[in-house]
Amino acid sequence: MEINRRDRNVLGLAVLIMGVFVTASAGWGAPLIGDSNRWAAAVILLLGLAAGVLSSPGSESRSYALAGLLIVAFLGSVLVFATASTGALALLVIALLALIATSTARHLTHPARRPTAG
Repeated sequence: MEINRRDRNVLGLAVLIMGVFVTASAGWGAPLIGDSNRWAAAVILLLGLAAGVLSSPGSESRSYALAGLLIVAFLGSVLVFATASTGALALLVIALLALIATSTARHLTHPARRPTAG
């Protein structure tokens, strides 16, 4: 079990996702995010997309757990854009972090499925 550069970068993106969520929910008024849950969701989705690209989900075999988490993240993003609710934003963040954690755990437990470090 070894964590490579991609896994560390994905972990960094997960920390940024949490930072954006805390910034938006605390109402700190940071640039780009401000007090808007919708802007926070847009930034979180972009960070989640980058994490997905780095973790190479297409290289893994079928996983219903990952697919279910992806559907929950999608529904959370639709809810947050429709309602601007902090609860929906939390659902989106939890689903993305669970998706990142599950994918990283699969990389660590199944080294044959891991993409090559690039």
